[in-house]
Amino acid sequence: MIKRISGFYISLLIVGSMTLHAESTVSRTYEFEPNRPNAIDNPLFWQLDTQCLIVTMEGENLLKGTMKRNNATINGRYLSEGESTTLTVRNKEFMHIVADRGARVEIINFGKKTVTATCKI
Repeated sequence: MIKRISGFYISLLIVGSMTLHAESTVSRTYEFEPNRPNAIDNPLFWQLDTQCLIVTMEGENLLKGTMKRNNATINGRYLSEGESTTLTVRNKEFMHIVADRGARVEIINFGKKTVTATCKI
């Protein structure tokens, strides 16, 4: 009986660690085409805290973010619903985002080429 229980807990530990590892490697990629608004939602049922790797073919790009629903913090700047901010993003830099559950932000890329953001979820 003890051997069966310990085997169960070992199996549970292995499956649990695989799940935690899988969660830490899940990511989502967003593409921001020039001068085209793109609405981004927090798809989770809890607050999202993520780092997004920025890739751009230009040296830097100007992005504008407008909060459409709930609140978020982008690179330390708090935004309430209806507020906007502009950010200069550079290739291979990270953008830190903390978004409320159900938050929605609209992003516009003012550059000439597409900007890609890959965010760990």
